[in-house]
Parts: sequence; C-alpha cells; structure tokens
Amino acid sequence: MAKKILVIDDDPTVGACLKDILGEEGYEVLLASGGREGIKKAEAAQPDLIITDFLMEDISGGAVAKYLHDDKKTSAIPLIFITTMFDRNEAEFAKHRLGSYEFLAKPVQREELLALVKKMIG
Repeated sequence: MAKKILVIDDDPTVGACLKDILGEEGYEVLLASGGREGIKKAEAAQPDLIITDFLMEDISGGAVAKYLHDDKKTSAIPLIFITTMFDRNEAEFAKHRLGSYEFLAKPVQREELLALVKKMIG
C-alpha cells in the first residue's frame, strides 16, 4: 500500500508540482489549497506525512502545525515546512519553537525533497 502524503499550499502550481514529483515515486498525494482545508484533510485522511507551505493566506503553516500537534489524532504525523522565507539559522530556531519539523526552501529541489521524504517515512 502506498504511503499517503498531504500537501498543503495555497499556490496550486506548487501543489501540482509536488504531487507530480511524489506521485512518480509511488506515493499517494492529497492536495489542500490552504491551512484550514489541510487540517480537515489531515484529520480525515490520516496521512503518513504532511508537507505544508509556511506562509499562506488563510492561516500559517506554523498555526497548522500547532493545531495538528495539539490534536491527539494527528500529533504523530511528521511534517515538512516549505517556504520562500528560508534561512538555515531561522529554520533551526523555528524547529526549536515549533517542534522537530523539517524545512525545505522554495523552489523545492526534487532530490532534496525525495531524500527527506524517504528519511521520514520510507
């Protein structure tokens, strides 16, 4: 059975690109166009991994992570943030504040994304 990944991004182009990359590797990919929709899909689908944009129009990826972390049904789902606002030092600080999440810079590099996904869920 394919591992299920939920991609949350308010940019449909990014979502489609990630879906293509991950789908080619055999993952089942669900898309959500914003944080609120992402939370609902995470609760319903119980994905193996969530990849979320950090800065979104409706609610931030940080708020999504906090909500999911505080809900016992979704608290164990690993999460990767993707963001254009990327600085390694800031990412380490955010990991400390938000929990042991991973960060990738946009534009996401295929090899880096796949290596991190495989490390996190196989």
